[in-house]
Amino acid sequence: MTYLKYLFGFIICCIVSCQPQTKRIMVDGEFVEGIIKIDKDTIYNGVIKFYDTSTNTIIREATYKNDTLNGKELTYYSNGNVMTEDIYADGEINGYSYFYDTANNLLQKKFFFHDVCLGPVVDYEQGEISKFRFYSFDNFRLFDLDYKTIETKSIDSWNSNLFFISSNIIQSDPINDEIETQFFIYIINPPHYRFQYSLCVADSANNIIKKIKEIDGSKIWETFSVDENSKLANQFFIFKLEIFDGKSLIKTLFDRNRY
Repeated sequence: MTYLKYLFGFIICCIVSCQPQTKRIMVDGEFVEGIIKIDKDTIYNGVIKFYDTSTNTIIREATYKNDTLNGKELTYYSNGNVMTEDIYADGEINGYSYFYDTANNLLQKKFFFHDVCLGPVVDYEQGEISKFRFYSFDNFRLFDLDYKTIETKSIDSWNSNLFFISSNIIQSDPINDEIETQFFIYIINPPHYRFQYSLCVADSANNIIKKIKEIDGSKIWETFSVDENSKLANQFFIFKLEIFDGKSLIKTLFDRNRY
């Protein structure tokens, strides 16, 4: 029995010793705490915490996989409150990024796609939305809305254009002579409102004949294809935008372009 006890204890010690161990070391002038492999290079895995050496307060906390950022990253003010919050995938920011003041009030949130700021950027003042902006893939500002002056402006004065669409006609099936139109659309959707985009078929007098597709408003952009046979020779595709304030429809707009 004594032998078995020692054997069991030895096995447990081996298992524990083989588990990744949390270390606290100095790296580039900061205390770093977490699962760290020290070889030719310092390799991080899991949640790693970074501390200010003079105050011993946490300044950053990030999740790594094989030394690459994967998961949530937080940075901190000296009072311990969160300054920024980002989500990484394979070393790139993907999703919403948040920025707070020292009292932990949200100041800004913006969306990233593979490290590129894309789509909505929302600014806050005293807990209320103050500004909304929307950016394209090439970082061009497509739309902006100042909520502090919104009450004194009509929807028509918000922006000269609320449709940002590109299209391309392709031959999807050369044998059967089938043709499709490919569309790309940015989906602008400012807070407190609901922008509902849809693709319709209209006649030469701009009368809407039918709705082909309703665009998913939860997305930032969408690509899709439509069979050219969905319309007749004297008809065309047109995008419609319905703007809702709560459940109330307050404006209907149509894209100037015909497809």
